[in-house]
Amino acid sequence: MPYLIVNADDFGLSKGVNYGIIDAHVSGIVTSTTLMVNMPAAKHASSLAKKYPSLGVGIHLNLTAGKPIHQNVPSLVNQKGYFHSKKEVLNKANVIEIEKELRAQINEFYTFGLNPTHIDTHHNLHGTEPVSSIVKVLAEEYRLPIRQLNKDDSAINTLEFCSKFHDDNASYETLLDIFERASVTPLEMMCHPGFVDQQLLNHSSYNIQRIKELGILTDPFTITAIQKASIQLISYKELRW
Repeated sequence: MPYLIVNADDFGLSKGVNYGIIDAHVSGIVTSTTLMVNMPAAKHASSLAKKYPSLGVGIHLNLTAGKPIHQNVPSLVNQKGYFHSKKEVLNKANVIEIEKELRAQINEFYTFGLNPTHIDTHHNLHGTEPVSSIVKVLAEEYRLPIRQLNKDDSAINTLEFCSKFHDDNASYETLLDIFERASVTPLEMMCHPGFVDQQLLNHSSYNIQRIKELGILTDPFTITAIQKASIQLISYKELRW
């Protein structure tokens, strides 16, 4: 049977996002999520994850939002101690300090008492060097699959990735296209459901759109469409590499 992983990014970004992801899992098609360990609602997210063990939880490695976990990575932060923006980080970050911070984030995840299912990155930063090579090394060391961003990336043994369900393209039409594709090729689909709270408004320009995504992901129409397509919803927990 064809299968599809529906991964909700940004678990831990805010309590509203956390509750939205859980709702999208319990009442919708989300099977997997990835946790940002450096964000204020990370521990809240981990406590929710333990109440819903059917939800696969991976690590959302992050170099562009909030503050670092490692105490000594000066090239990664601005004068206020926050990560550089997505546009600036790769020009300013030291490779050794990127590795330090990403390793610290993986180790922090384990302190929450969870077993990670896989690795991806905020803003899919591992699609760009030097982050890509560093993440591959860490994934091998910790024996974790990585979200595949490039079809020709033979070093990553994981599913084809689809990022189309986002912003203006977060629609029923897009979902049906994804389901049709998943009926032929096993896929991981990215999404960003959530409820809007002040923390989210403070940290992300992608905010109101999360409510729209949540509505579509939990709509009975969507669940019926999955069933009609005979697609099995799984998480990375069900895969063995």
